[in-house]
Formats: sequence, C-alpha cells, structure tokens
Amino acid sequence: MLGNTDFHSLDTRIKVPSYDRTTLVPHIVHLGLGHFHRSHFCYYLHKLLEQEVTNWGIEEIDLVPSPTAEVAEKQDYLYTLCSKDPEGNREMTVIGCILGYTKGWEDKRKAIALLKRPQTKLITLTITEKGYCYDNHTQSLDWQHPMLQHDLHCPRDPQSAVGYLSLALFERCQENGEKLTIASCDNIPSNGHVLKRCILQYCSEVFPSIVPWIEKMVAFPLSMVDRITPNTKAEDTQFLEREYGLRDEWLVVSEHFLQWVIEPEGLEGLPPFEKVGALVTKDVEAFETMKIRLLNGSHSAL
Repeated sequence: MLGNTDFHSLDTRIKVPSYDRTTLVPHIVHLGLGHFHRSHFCYYLHKLLEQEVTNWGIEEIDLVPSPTAEVAEKQDYLYTLCSKDPEGNREMTVIGCILGYTKGWEDKRKAIALLKRPQTKLITLTITEKGYCYDNHTQSLDWQHPMLQHDLHCPRDPQSAVGYLSLALFERCQENGEKLTIASCDNIPSNGHVLKRCILQYCSEVFPSIVPWIEKMVAFPLSMVDRITPNTKAEDTQFLEREYGLRDEWLVVSEHFLQWVIEPEGLEGLPPFEKVGALVTKDVEAFETMKIRLLNGSHSAL
C-alpha cells in the first residue's frame, strides 16, 4: 500500500515523486476533493514540483460528508494517477502534492482558519455546478436554496461553499487583508465571473463592509478545464495490484488528454503553471465556446 515509505520498493514502471514532500508549504487550499481535481490540478502542480520551480502544496477541504479522509490518511495523502492514451497504454504516476485533509462539515472553524490565513495564497474549487447555489437564468444566487437560507440567518455557521468563502474573506479582511486568488476549476461557463458574482451578492447582504476590499484584493480568474476522469472501478484497482504489485485504494484513472486554459488575472506570485502546459490567455471564453461546440457536442453525439 502507498505511504511515506521507500518508493524504491515499487515497480520501476511507476513514476514516483522526485521532490521531498516534507519541504512543501500548503499555500493552496482546495474545496471539493474529487477524482477530477486529483487528475487535473494536482497533476499540474505535481509536474511543477518535479521541475523544482515551486514548493507549494495543497490542503484539501470537503464541505459535505465524504469517506475520503480514512483512505487518504491511511496512504499519507499519496495516490496513483493512471492515465490511458487512445492506444490503451497506461502511465502510472504517484502524486504527492496533497498534504492534509479537513472534514469541513465537522470542523468548520478549522476549514475557515485554513481559508483565511495569510499563508493561503490560492483557493481552488471543484464543487460542481450545484455547489454554487446559482440560478443561471437570473444570473443570481438562488436565495431560496435551503443552504443559503440557513447561511443568511446563521452566517457564522455556514453550510454553502459561498457561505464558507464569504465568512473566510470577512475574517481575512479583518485580520490581515492579504490579497488572494480564488479560482473555480469547475466545468461551468464563465466560472470565474459566476463565482465572483455569487461572493459579491452574498457579501452585499451579509458582510457589506468588505465588498470594496474584495473588489480590490481578491481575483477570480476565468478558466476552462478538461480531462475525462471517470469514477475508479474495482477492476482498475485490481489491475494495478495484479500488474504492478501495488495496492492503492485511492487510485484515480483518467484519459491522457489534459487541458487548462486560464486568464492572467490574479496569477501574479502564483506558481508558473504555464511552464507545465497550462495556457494563460485573456480570451478563455473562446476556448469555452470551442469545447462546448466541438468536444461536448461530439461526446453527446457518440
């Protein structure tokens, strides 16, 4: 089983981290630890760590109950990424950039503390479209959503992702005022604009004093993400153990193709993701349109 042990005991076909995980600093906090995040953003960061151009690691937070903690802790937050190319070839890579995990639904104060602390420079999200409590038709928060109704009445005890982030921003503004980048990595059009709109609408109602600070000090870059990452099947885990001699209960499987397009707003001072294949451009929406019309359309037809 994977863990902070001697990687030399693993099959030599499995790529293992060349960096010292004990030297990593968790400057990134992520909301919504799922398969896609581990095959996409974590892989980009892992490649940067391999090039020794950053020492940033990730603290993970889930806001809804999940069994992730038990498996992740048992493996010291290490997991194998299996990427498959169209010819059926597999590349096995052990990813080591995740440093910790918090059950946000149980320990809300710890989650808020991680989000607000000055050490946190980047917050990323993969909470799916429904996690934003957003009505795309009205381009507004769905104020009748049960979680938002709760948060409006009990803002210090949030349930929604918008409520968590807004409370953390309020306390960050009051305590240190450090600038911050919050990047949605969800597959929704204009994700950065949607996230910013949600945060500003909520804070205008609950924490109006920090709205000017958010406008000045918090960046919400647009991004477009792509990598097909299905749920891991039992046969995938069995294949890894049978063919490579490694039991990994936190295995993630993806296609070989990988894409991340992000606008430059808020990237100053962050790891240079463009060095490992991310495309930084001011015209993210053109890539979104291309994906919706070409990739999503052809996938639906197939």
